[in-house]
Amino acid sequence: MTFLVILALCLIVKARPQIKNYALAVLALTLGILTKFIPLLLSPIWFLVMKERLPNQRTKNIFWILAPTIFIFSAILIYVPFWQGWATIITPITGQLKYSTHFFVSPLMAIISSFLKLSGQTTTWNPTVNASRIIFIIFWLVISFLALRKIKTSEPLRFLAYTPWVILVFYLTFFTWLMPWYFIFLITLFIANYSLFHKKADLWAIYFFTIYGSLYYLILR
Repeated sequence: MTFLVILALCLIVKARPQIKNYALAVLALTLGILTKFIPLLLSPIWFLVMKERLPNQRTKNIFWILAPTIFIFSAILIYVPFWQGWATIITPITGQLKYSTHFFVSPLMAIISSFLKLSGQTTTWNPTVNASRIIFIIFWLVISFLALRKIKTSEPLRFLAYTPWVILVFYLTFFTWLMPWYFIFLITLFIANYSLFHKKADLWAIYFFTIYGSLYYLILR
């Protein structure tokens, strides 16, 4: 997944803004999504960036047709040999989200759970998970809306700076089973972000999550 997402990012940033290059970027991102659903969170902003960087309205219209076509046909080609109804797609995602332990939950879930227990609530787990995930969904919708609203009047590539922060908030709010190896993807995105925008916040995030992930792994062992 990480390789495919970084490949898509390189095609967006380094290759010329042409339909063929962005078609390859969409294909790489699609394969990343089909490997693990997390990159799906990046697709709205990344698709907007690609669309706005194309040179004229004709190529932009072609892109809006081509991008979903690539996604749908890639999914069909990969899933058809294993197809057993919609459960083939849904079960791996929902099954992963059902893994649960209070020790490994996302930090916001732990905070909400503690708050509910202190307030005298007896059944806290389902409300905790739902509240934390709703907070992320609201955050993701707001970020996507802001990108959609402002991207036409700004340099499109600057919106790629949102990438690792969206994934970070996702990690902080969504998982009931947050493992240390998940941070490899996040750290890689921060490294890419720092190489593009040279912001100290990205550099500090690389240091912090490298140390945090390493200590987390050592504790588990």
